Amino acid sequence: MTRYGGRKAVVLDGTTGLGLAVAKRLVEGGARVLLTGRARGGELAAAVACRALRILAGG
Repeated sequence: MTRYGGRKAVVLDGTTGLGLAVAKRLVEGGARVLLTGRARGGELAAAVACRALRILAGG
């Protein structure tokens, strides 16, 4: 899906919960996403999850 293809997004507190769900949806749609969050180590886990989605989506 390329609903957000070529777009960039910043997701605040995107390492857990609703923020992470939004980030994943944006990545699935083809957007490049910058994540921020307060959870120590959460940024890396969220980035890995989103990168895996991007690979699966063919992006």
